Amino acid sequence: MVRRLGLLLTLIMCLPAHALFGRTQADLRALEDRLRYEFGASGERRADRDPNVSITPILIAPPQAYWQESKEDFAPAVMESLSHVFKNSGDMIQCALCYENRVYLTNDNRMVTQTGELGIADLARLRQNPAYKAAKSVMTIEETPSGISVRVVSVDDGRILYAGVADSTKTLSDAEAPLRLARELDRRARGEALSYVNFDIGFWPDATVQLKFLEQWGSRNQHMSGFVISGFNPTGALGVNYTYMLPWFDRHMTASATGFYKLQSMFSNNNGNSDTSTSSTGRNSDASVVGELKVGYAFSGSYGMFVSGNTDGFVSIGISLMNPVLFPFLL
Repeated sequence: MVRRLGLLLTLIMCLPAHALFGRTQADLRALEDRLRYEFGASGERRADRDPNVSITPILIAPPQAYWQESKEDFAPAVMESLSHVFKNSGDMIQCALCYENRVYLTNDNRMVTQTGELGIADLARLRQNPAYKAAKSVMTIEETPSGISVRVVSVDDGRILYAGVADSTKTLSDAEAPLRLARELDRRARGEALSYVNFDIGFWPDATVQLKFLEQWGSRNQHMSGFVISGFNPTGALGVNYTYMLPWFDRHMTASATGFYKLQSMFSNNNGNSDTSTSSTGRNSDASVVGELKVGYAFSGSYGMFVSGNTDGFVSIGISLMNPVLFPFLL
């Protein structure tokens, strides 16, 4: 027993004295999402930003921690997050002079010492350093009680290219959005609907063809709902759909439920015809209302696959086409 207790104490003593503050870990994910959206690959850059304007190479000022728990690990964690956004070699230049004491001579031969953030005059002098000559902008990052503050300034003229606070506690109904929702936040602010068209084609063991018109909503865009037109199994049916984006696999997996009403049932009731119908597979499909459950996985923003089953006894595995160009007005 004493031996086990000694081993446990040894392990505890070997643990690091500091660990990244838990709130800061979530804020860093929100920061990475925002920077990837603002300055990352062209596919994620905001449409109203000039694609010819580049901020790299970018000077990275030493990240400033706020919480005692983050003192040791904040700077390495920030650099790791930035490496996911600025992936090319030479995109980032660590700038030790961006916060440390800076000593220089003025025109009247006075020696001046400055600390803190760089001013416009400091930026001009910084460009004289051969190590920083190629830089186009400088980024300062600070941990604050409200989130992680970031500012990107042009080295040429001191113009602020971006300034904001990455706060992981906010949702789409608030000022800032975390977890890969920057694009949706801006679109929602402009009053644009997040609408999608899915064309599902099932092949085996039973065939099915469905066309979905969905809109995404929720505090974190985790819900989708809309209506469905089914051409086959169920045949000639209209339905309403609810889809939930599962948090696993980066929310590429979805689970949905749809309720269909067969249009042929409406006409047969009007004609007084109560005969039941039988599908080509021999299964009874006389119910006017059909329920369906479906699980889907999106491999990209263009296509995926699904597995579905309904109360008529049909099970289908097939592919999903997301926002097909057959409906460009809904893209």
